[in-house]
Amino acid sequence: MNKSLLMLPGAVADASFWQPVAALLPPHWPKRLLHWPGLGAQAHSPLLRSLDETLDWAAAGLSEPSVLIAQSMGALVALHLCLRYPDKVSHLVLCAPSAGIDLQPFGAEDWRPAYQQNYPQAQPWILEQSTDLSQALGRLQIPTLLISGDHDRISPIGVSQQLHRLIPKAQLQIISGGGHDLAKTHANLVAELIQQLLQRA
Repeated sequence: MNKSLLMLPGAVADASFWQPVAALLPPHWPKRLLHWPGLGAQAHSPLLRSLDETLDWAAAGLSEPSVLIAQSMGALVALHLCLRYPDKVSHLVLCAPSAGIDLQPFGAEDWRPAYQQNYPQAQPWILEQSTDLSQALGRLQIPTLLISGDHDRISPIGVSQQLHRLIPKAQLQIISGGGHDLAKTHANLVAELIQQLLQRA
């Protein structure tokens, strides 16, 4: 298996988030680690001022076929891309997903006040979006891996369990002791799970 990996960060927007996992994956797998201009502490771009513009930015990184690997709010971008370009995505990995469905029923902690305090210059769309793709997710026929930590307050395991029910070809892995940053704290395990998914192809 030799596919191109497109790795999407969460709202903090730093491409280096996925570096610990990327370093553990086979070196011959091409990897592109995106950042989100205008979010977190990233420099602003006049071309990225909305979710739609951010989707266009990410879509430019899709090579056929791509493996999408997304963290937290990056799940929203990844799910949109899978629905828009299903032929360009071979596999989907959502780690600590915190977007794409209504999180309120699962007791998710509201991350927005702390985010706004830490990143007051971030583009406002990230705080305003509330997209619910629940009705569309049944169309996805892409092998999907959901990775959730049982200590994650921003994305409780109920969020991943609901996505597991909605996405036809999804599998769910719950990491004991994992928090919202489990891709960093449990990088070895996350990399192993990704590799297992792709090597089964």
